[in-house]
Amino acid sequence: MKYCLSIAGFDPSGGAGLLADIKVFQKVGVVGMGVMTVLTAQHESKFQMGYQIKFEQIEEQLLVLCERYEFDYIKIGLIIKIETLIKLITLIKRKLRKTKVIWDPIMSSSDGFIIHKKIKDKELLAILRGVYCMTPNYKELDQLTSIPYPYSAKYLSTLTNVIVKGGHREGDLQGVDEWWYKEEKQVFQPSNDKKIYPKHGSGCVFSAFLTAYLCKTHSLRKSIILAKKETEIFLASSKGLLGSL
Repeated sequence: MKYCLSIAGFDPSGGAGLLADIKVFQKVGVVGMGVMTVLTAQHESKFQMGYQIKFEQIEEQLLVLCERYEFDYIKIGLIIKIETLIKLITLIKRKLRKTKVIWDPIMSSSDGFIIHKKIKDKELLAILRGVYCMTPNYKELDQLTSIPYPYSAKYLSTLTNVIVKGGHREGDLQGVDEWWYKEEKQVFQPSNDKKIYPKHGSGCVFSAFLTAYLCKTHSLRKSIILAKKETEIFLASSKGLLGSL
């Protein structure tokens, strides 16, 4: 039995965060567990505010689970305070040396609520030292560094695997994802066989599928392909902002 852990915010609508991740893990066939980082007041079209949980409380949730379960992969989502994120990744590196971290950097909510305007270069380096893979979309990539795309992705790929989600691209590039590693790029085209609609939490869902398939011992490339396919099904599941898995 494989165990998959999400460390993320609580979205009452279930479209993103812990609730969405657990639903994804269950669909893939791994046992999903969660550590709450932020308590939010939101629904699929409005992010009102988020209450950051203290690092010590996040740490306690994590360590008690790790007394009993082993996690090959952990997904980290919404954390408002960068200092808390760095402490968390440092803790995982120290206590869970075999565990790989998938970081989904959330810079703003889908309705435009700004969570991070910018992450300092020194802070970003401290984060990426403990991250196996990061999954920004194109807008988030621009916010993470002052380097323009594609040089930003190329630079970050010298530090970790960078999977750039293409949902925010326009025209023929919409839905085109990229995997950058050690300055090399692989491109993943959308299937174009489904009518898809914007969804609250689609980036979160992709990252959760990626983490779950990695937990199932698929390669990173295969996990990207499977996560992309599942996310397209999610995007086609309804015309509204909430989708079904």
